[in-house]
Amino acid sequence: MKLHYEIEDAENSVYRTGTSVEASFTRAKRNCSSFGLAKDDLETRAENLQMDPGRFATELFGRIYAGTEKLDHPKNGWELGCHDTLSDDSGFQSIRRSFIRDESMAALATATFMNSLDLSDFKCDESEDSQLMRSVAMQKAASSMEEVLKAKTALDSMGLGPGDTEGEYERSRVNLAEKLMLQKGLRDLVDMAGRMQRANSKSKKKTRGGNCITDIEVGGDITKVLPSELALMGNEHLRLWKMSQILEGRALQYKAEDAQEKNKGPIWMLRDVSSSMRHFGRNQKAATIAFYAAMEGIKQKRPVKISSYSYSLVKELLIDKPDPEKMMRIMDQNCSGGTSLEAVLRQISSQDLTYLNKADLIIVTDGYDKIEDIETVEKIKKTGARVILVAIGSDGGFDDSIKGIADTFIQLTDEGDFIDACGGIKL
Repeated sequence: MKLHYEIEDAENSVYRTGTSVEASFTRAKRNCSSFGLAKDDLETRAENLQMDPGRFATELFGRIYAGTEKLDHPKNGWELGCHDTLSDDSGFQSIRRSFIRDESMAALATATFMNSLDLSDFKCDESEDSQLMRSVAMQKAASSMEEVLKAKTALDSMGLGPGDTEGEYERSRVNLAEKLMLQKGLRDLVDMAGRMQRANSKSKKKTRGGNCITDIEVGGDITKVLPSELALMGNEHLRLWKMSQILEGRALQYKAEDAQEKNKGPIWMLRDVSSSMRHFGRNQKAATIAFYAAMEGIKQKRPVKISSYSYSLVKELLIDKPDPEKMMRIMDQNCSGGTSLEAVLRQISSQDLTYLNKADLIIVTDGYDKIEDIETVEKIKKTGARVILVAIGSDGGFDDSIKGIADTFIQLTDEGDFIDACGGIKL
């Protein structure tokens, strides 16, 4: 069933919803654990009001999901005033533009709003005091949705866009979004990884004639936006909406890839999880680099393997497509034991090395170690893999035998600027 909505002249705007919006809302709510609390709590608070929380939530979801200014007129005049308050709220307008056709995030934003809506002082009369109190409550609830927007921004940076609402992917995506809302530290790591990605993307050399169009993606590069998108700018009713999409990086555009990047192999990260990585935020830095590697792999459509090690390989995580569940597991890593990079490289060299063909091998460690097995190093080098060695917190303490295996050596001191230092991790 197609979504039933339309954008009209502001003077003739109507509140519009339909069975398709309600069906979308019903599907999306199944993935959103927050709705159990919202329903029970709101029904108690709305008991003495002429308000149907379920209907109001559906109207709110419709406005966010459909991206329209307004929906079908609510039955009660005071509810109409609440909708008008939201129309004048810049924060709500940003949410509305950001969540168009993203069922799960629109539902999560709606649940967050309804959970934050304080009806204790609500009155249904049209006195100025009652109108003001309702307006304040609406604005406060709308501001709570900023956390959902931050979570969605983090998901987008990881390449985790909306998928099949009925599938496991979308349930995992909502679960990760709720974790991002609750765990600021996790959100900060993803944000840092996104900054790494943007900084390294800008620093890549541009070669004339080296790019080819391979697909269509969502973005905000005006030089790549589809002609059909730009044509909508000629419609006076759609111009501002389309401009906001381009500015917020949500317009359809051509995807251009460097011809050289199409020949790249996988990304393999060896992540030191010895006990010393627990200190000075070193494990968090390693996790940030892992997020960055996974995000680049998804963006470039390259498989990513993240292998944790101490004296040997401990755990492996393979990410070959957008997967919220696996992205969450990047943080699920305890640190213990000592470090032997030589033993790990010997273990890798004894396996089938075809995986390393034209690969980017990133080694992240804080260990003071030596590599005396030259034969092992030579076997890995012959695969054509590019070795990037990231030394965290060692401050120059790495032995030359370890530095010698790297095509790129990056030193991350505990006090140094992380983004600047990571500029050499170009994938």
